[in-house]
Amino acid sequence: MGLFTSKWKHTNPDKRLEWIKSANSDNQKDKEIFVQLALNDSDEIVRKTSIQKLNDQNILAKIAQGETLSHIRETALKKITDEEILSSFAKHDKSYNIRQLAYKLLGKSQCDESLLDIALNDSESTVREKAVKNINNQKYLANIATNEKEEYSYIRSIAIEKLSKLSDFETLNFIAKNDKNSHLRESAVKKITDQNVLEEIVKNDNHELVRKAALKKIADQRIAIDIFKNDCNKDIKLLAIEKISDKNVLEAFLLAENDIDIQKELVYYLTKLNWEPDLKNHKYTVDFFIKIESFSFCKKFGLNAFDKLVVLLDNDKFTYDPILLNAIAVTGSEKAFKRLSEIYDYATTLFINYVAGYSDNDDVQNGSAERLKKDRQKFVLEAIEQIDSEEAKKFVNEKK
Repeated sequence: MGLFTSKWKHTNPDKRLEWIKSANSDNQKDKEIFVQLALNDSDEIVRKTSIQKLNDQNILAKIAQGETLSHIRETALKKITDEEILSSFAKHDKSYNIRQLAYKLLGKSQCDESLLDIALNDSESTVREKAVKNINNQKYLANIATNEKEEYSYIRSIAIEKLSKLSDFETLNFIAKNDKNSHLRESAVKKITDQNVLEEIVKNDNHELVRKAALKKIADQRIAIDIFKNDCNKDIKLLAIEKISDKNVLEAFLLAENDIDIQKELVYYLTKLNWEPDLKNHKYTVDFFIKIESFSFCKKFGLNAFDKLVVLLDNDKFTYDPILLNAIAVTGSEKAFKRLSEIYDYATTLFINYVAGYSDNDDVQNGSAERLKKDRQKFVLEAIEQIDSEEAKKFVNEKK
């Protein structure tokens, strides 16, 4: 290095830094040297220090655009004040970090435009999720909701949830009918109120949960009736029943139906509508109502139902069913009292044996077995109270 070599050319980077700090930023020749050092110097600190001395917006943009080292690019970008240049970086730069820095420099680090960029492009799913939750622009939310490149469906579902069903019904309808992800179709369906769209989804979607979600939103009884008549899926038919309030229609379905579960559901909803079966109809027999476990209707058959109902008492599923116990009490009178009092005593015996065999069991320790016994005895006593006999009344008074 010659004796009179300029410091900015010195092999020692500290000497070059000394020159940069002492140089005149207003001097055109010095400015040219700053640019040269900023673009080409071998020392990164020298380059960043040179950039700090620059104010020419186009030159700074050139460095920020053409540089490969991210921290050098960021140093140049931070010196840019031209909003048009910053906007270009914010919208078009390939680097996520550079885009976000540009938004921040524009004072828009939390604007919907910035958040959209994060939601679509950030490498961290948690960051994308947080961004979506803070976006309110419906157009941007629709963009995220329909972005099938998003690997985490939950992020898209957040956007769907935030879409307004009034202003973005087209987006919601499109997702509900066409998206490859069934969970997202289901999320969109829950925001839809258009009955024709919902009907189309119930009839055509290939995923049961999506179909059920659509059917739950159906308010038109005519659509529900058509679905019940023509759908082959048992669960869909069961759900359709909930949407029908016409007793005549429900009873017509009941008379034509052979599936026990569907029969039970039909009778359940008919009962809620204060339906009374016409016992002249050959289908409405004791055996029919026992089969579908509608014991309350068996009361209408008197003693003809008693023996068949008593058989069920040996079935653990029904032994303490209040409706069954009441039906037995009503149909059997004196015969019913004898059988029901035996059931009452059986509940006590069962409890004593349970405690003897499992004295260390937690259920015994915390009293749940005792409560179970009392509940069962209560059901039996309530049934016996319906029997009009002195013996029954005396029994109830003694046990209460």
